[in-house]
Parts: sequence; C-alpha cells; structure tokens
Amino acid sequence: MADGTDADAGVLRDLLTGATNREPAPQRPPFWFGRLALRDPETVMLVGRAQWRRRGWGLFDRSGRSVAVVVDGQVTWASGPDARDRLLTFLRSCTPLDIHALTIRAVPSAVPPPRGDATIERVEHTFVVEERAPV
Repeated sequence: MADGTDADAGVLRDLLTGATNREPAPQRPPFWFGRLALRDPETVMLVGRAQWRRRGWGLFDRSGRSVAVVVDGQVTWASGPDARDRLLTFLRSCTPLDIHALTIRAVPSAVPPPRGDATIERVEHTFVVEERAPV
C-alpha cells in the first residue's frame, strides 16, 4: 500500500490490537505476495515492532475497514470479512510468480505510461510491469 497515510496506520493499529480471528491459510505458491502486490493496490506487509523478523502479508480494505494477513501459515483477520474474503479468493486461485519473467520499465510521470500488467505510480516515475507468458 504505497499511498498509505498516518490515518491508515492508525486504523490498522486499531484493527490489529482489537479482536482478531484466525484460520489455516491455503497452500501458497512461490512468490505469492509479489503477485498479490502487482494485482491489488491495497496489499500490505506488516512487521512486528518487537519481533521485526515476524511478518504478515495480505490486504487492508480501506472502504470495508478490515485487514487480513498471512502470518505463520494462518490467515489473521480483523473487523468485517471483506479483506479476508478477497485474500482467500486470491490465494485459492493464485499461480506462482516467476520473477525472471517480469520486465519493469520506468517512465517519467509527465509521460502517459504504456499498457502493462501492473503499474506502480510514484512522484517522479510510473513503473510499468509486464509478465512474459511461460514458454
């Protein structure tokens, strides 16, 4: 979630310090989080303050004010089921991401970017990501 705000961080903190639910996560293919990040702009990676090596990857649904992350083989979710449902739907249909099949081009922000499988917008550049089909 590249455009996260302090307000978003506050909502996430409130959600994750409140009541949470857990359930086993489906099998995840290699680099599943990379594929999620390329497909969904509400992707998050959460890192524990006290345990910085413990990380969770998933979705923060701003409009539904819900969060769901995969941590230690479990889907942990808080608030409504919106983020959980989206994350589980993605995980059940996700295919492995071959990072060697990706091409990334940086285009100045003032220039309209060409079409790609995903775009990542920053102040100075837009990064256009394309994935070559498997041979």
